[in-house]
Order: sequence, then C-alpha cells, then structure tokens
Amino acid sequence: MTISRALSPTTVTLILMGAVAIAVPFFTASYGIYVASLMLINVLIAVSYNFLIGYTQQFSLGHVALYAIGAYGTAAGVVHLGLPYVLAIPFGATLACLGGVLVALPALRLKIFYLAISTLALTMLVHWGLMHGGALTGGGSGLRVGRADFAAIGLSADQGAFYLILAAVTVIILIAYRIMASHVGRRMLCIGEREVIAGALGIPVYHTKVKVFAVSGLLVGLAGGFAVLLLGFADPETFFIINVILFFMFVIVGGRKFILGSVVGAVFLTGMWEYLRLLQGLHEIGLGLLLLAFMMFMPVGIVGALAAKFPAWREMRHAAGIAERTDAGRTTEVIERARARHKALDSDGQSTVARIPAAAGHNDTGVPDGHSSVSEPPVVELLGVSKRFGGVVALNNIELSFSPGQIHGIIGPNGSGKSTLINIMSGVVKPDSGSLRLFDENVTGQTPSLMARKGIVRSFQDTKLVPSLTVLENVMLGSDKWRTAGAVAAAVGTKTFRHEERQAISDARWALDFVSMSEFENRLGNQLSGGQMRLVEIARAVASQSPLILLDEPAAGLSLNRIDSLRNLILRLKNELGVTVILVEHVLNLVFEASDDVTVLAAGEVIFRGTPEQARDDEQVRSAYLGSHR
Repeated sequence: MTISRALSPTTVTLILMGAVAIAVPFFTASYGIYVASLMLINVLIAVSYNFLIGYTQQFSLGHVALYAIGAYGTAAGVVHLGLPYVLAIPFGATLACLGGVLVALPALRLKIFYLAISTLALTMLVHWGLMHGGALTGGGSGLRVGRADFAAIGLSADQGAFYLILAAVTVIILIAYRIMASHVGRRMLCIGEREVIAGALGIPVYHTKVKVFAVSGLLVGLAGGFAVLLLGFADPETFFIINVILFFMFVIVGGRKFILGSVVGAVFLTGMWEYLRLLQGLHEIGLGLLLLAFMMFMPVGIVGALAAKFPAWREMRHAAGIAERTDAGRTTEVIERARARHKALDSDGQSTVARIPAAAGHNDTGVPDGHSSVSEPPVVELLGVSKRFGGVVALNNIELSFSPGQIHGIIGPNGSGKSTLINIMSGVVKPDSGSLRLFDENVTGQTPSLMARKGIVRSFQDTKLVPSLTVLENVMLGSDKWRTAGAVAAAVGTKTFRHEERQAISDARWALDFVSMSEFENRLGNQLSGGQMRLVEIARAVASQSPLILLDEPAAGLSLNRIDSLRNLILRLKNELGVTVILVEHVLNLVFEASDDVTVLAAGEVIFRGTPEQARDDEQVRSAYLGSHR
C-alpha cells in the first residue's frame, strides 16, 4: 500500500513539515532557529484561536491579553517565585486558562461585534496594566528572566528551546486532531454554525463554550510561556494591538475549521512577517494588503480552498478506522438499547422514566401495531400552560396530553400558537404559567439540552444541518447526547471512546438507511436539496433513539410526491420503531392521513381535539381554519 493511499494529504503534509522542523537546527544559524521557534509558538496560538473563531465562531479579540497573561505569569514565576521554567510555564498557562474562563462570561451574553468590542477592551486593559504594573510587571521595561540552560543535554539555549517547543506543539496538534475528529469537534461546529439547534440535540451550549474558552486560554498561555523561554524576557510591546490582527490572520489565511489551516497560516505569515521587515516600517501595510487579498480572493483560506476543491483534504469529524455493522437485526437491537438507556440515570443523577415502546407487534403490554396500553401515563402533558410575547397571547391556559406510541397532529392558522407550543415542549421557550410534564416528570423550565437527554428530539421549520459536517456526521449528532467519554478520552482514544464512536457510526448509518439516504453520507450538509435535508433531519432524530419526536412543519417546501413519501416515513416511525410523533403541519392531508388524533389551535387556545375524521366534519374547525361552506 502506498503512502498516498494509507495516509490523508493532511497527514502527509504534517509529517513532511515535522521532518523539516526537526532538521532546522542542523542547517541554520541562530536567527533561523529563532524564526522557526517563533513559527511553532504561532502555530500554538493559531490552533487555540481557531478553536474560538473557527470552530465555535466566538469572535473574541482578547487572545492577546491571554497570551500576555501566560507570558507574564511565566516570567513572574521565575523572577518573583523562583520557579524553574518547567514549572513556571504551566503556572503561566494556568493563569491564562482562568483568564479564558473570565473572558467566556461576556461570550455567553454577547454576540459577534459586541463580544469583539468587549474582549478588545480587555486586551487594552491588560496592556495598560503591564505598562503600569510597577515591580510586578517591570513596567515599560518588562521582566528580564534570562534564557534556560540546556548544556546538560548538549544543546545551546536556542536549540534546547526549539526542540522543547517543537515537542510540545507536536503533541498538542496530535491531541487537537483526535479531539476534533470526535463528538467534541462535531459539537463545537454545531454551536458555531447552528447554535439554535445545539441545545435541542442535547449539547450543553453554556458549558461547552466555557470549556472552549478555557482550553483556548490554556494553549495561548503556553505559547506565552514559550515566548519567554525563547526570548528570555516579557516585554509589554510584544502584546500590543497589532497582534490581534496577526492572530486573526493566522486563522483566516490558513483556513478556519482546519487544524492544518492553523499550522499553514502561522508558518506562512510568520515567515512573511519577518520578510516584510525589510520594508523598514511598512510591514504593517504589507500585512494589511495581504489580509485584504485573502479576504477578497480566498476567503476560506489556503487549506479551506484545497478542501473545497479536493475532498481528500477535508478533516474528518468522526474517528477513522472504526468498523461498524448494519445487520438485519439492527432495528431490534437499537430499540432494546434505547429502552435500557432510558432506565439509566440521567446527567443530573435522577432516574429518567422515558419509555421506548417496542417495535410493532412486540409491545410490552401486548398491544399490537406500535400502540401502547391506555394504562401508561401520557408522554407529554401541558397543564394550564400560558405564554405571552409582550401584549400578544401566544398560548392561553392550554390543557393537553399526548399518549405514547401514536401520531398526534397539531394544526391551526398562522399565529395560532403551534410553534410556541412545540418550543415549550422542547424547552426552547419557557411558559409564563402552568407546568409541563414529560414521561410523568415535571420538567417545566428545563433547558433544551436537558429535555433532549430526557427523551425529546425535534426538527425545525427551516432545515438545520451543520454545513461543515458530512451527512453521516450530522446524523451522528443525534446520538452524541448519550456519550459518556469526554475530550480526554477522545484524545487518548480509550476503549470506551472507541466503543461509543463505533456505536454512533453504526446508529447513524442505520438511521440513514431507514430514511433511504445512505448513498449521501459523505456529502456535506450544505450540498443537499431541501427535501434531502428534511430526510437527514429525520434520520438524525431516529439515530437519537428518543421515544418522542417533534416534527415542526416537515413538509414545508416539498412536492406532492415527497409529501407522500414523508407520510409513509412518519407512519414507519410509529409502526416499526414504536416512536411517539407530534406533528405540527400546515399540509392538512398529511396530518389527516398520518395522525391518530388531531388537535386544532386558534388564537392560542384549543378549539378541537379528536380523530382526523371528526376534524374534517367539525364546523368550528372549518370556520377557524378551513373556512366554512356557504
């Protein structure tokens, strides 16, 4: 097997770059080693910054402040605390990590430009503090630390610093690749590109953002410590506003959402920056022109352009080399595993009582065709639920319950409260009054991510696939909420992580086969038609193995033929998987032909509840929704 077939172009590129880096001290002088070391430090900065503005799209300009905290923390550890570099660098990185958590606080409340302005203010404040920090920071002169001594291992200070930084950066890149090729990477991209659906998929958005800021701060803090190791001092002018632009360019030029993009961008721009110094004071202008050129002609960056043209350059967001199986007994296995899962403890340590009905003909209560016994509690109950938006009453004292193992249609004219109802059931909107019970448990006011983990999954009126993920990876997001292995397990590749990833891949392929979309699994999420995206959304819901699926206008924009196929698919969800479906839809024929019962809303109130046949003949329904005959 040739290298080109065994390894991806990204892997081959990194191996070649690593080989060149190892050889640098053997054929360059002190200045060449310094530039190579600076490239490695900037690679670390670029990777950390890419986590923020690339993957999770948190437009923070406070990275220079965290870089300074890491550097000055290291310098202060050596000068004021007498720590050796081997302890001072982790000390500075820890301080930067804590700073990253503090930066995350406005990130949870502010968006885009407001976040950028607030974090830019932090950078300016930290720079002012360094200039006026007295003996603690050394003021405008900075802190003089001195170079580390590597004579004991036969290396000069330049060579020792270079190889230490190279080793650390190599390990971090490998870890970053493994983490991003896992559920952690999928979740980060989902938050960055489709945050509105992240909570509904069971992703804890708040905690994930805090963790990303913390890890990003830790990495850039390490870079600051290595900068002190390389230079022997911490100077406030090293951490000024110009670096904000440089850090941004590392990611933009190399390619957002690509680890290799971070490497390429940092190496290319560091070399270009040193070369542009020959312009004697005009290098900032040259840098600005270069940024302008990339944003105009190559906005996705170098690696992004390669990946767009050659799919082999794409970075996987699921673990490679994991086999899966799709045997004939797959449906029964998935159902039984889902039933067992919902008997386990949830993330809060409280028992969930969600039930996955068995497949048609195999219900525990002996009721055939996917229906459940009347003795079972309702799947969802809304008790006196009301919701206002300003002076508009969206829902008024709603009393509804939905039985397990059935398809429940919800219809009504525009503005009747259908979307508000489904948003309350999924935790997106909190009711002003009343209570919501899910599987006989009071879940009023709980977050969408907790609701998802308790057994609800939903679709949206506008199709919501993550563009940078493949169809397979989009569907894997559905079952990622059940993962127990975290980022550390993904980085190490533990047995638990590999087992869960294998199971997620298998479940996703089974779900795609269930909706007849298997042949598209390697397409990106934005390379499908609207109807295909709808099917992938349903596949994602199926892969989640949740007992309750909320479908919010799934027929929107579909042709008549596709609506017929959709109706058959919804019926299969009930009859083959025993899933309870709540269907909010404007296409009345779809609702009447698929539903076991129909609820009609008008002006935020329930005006009818009964069978589809009764709904067709009800005069109040005709008057409020269908239009009365004259």
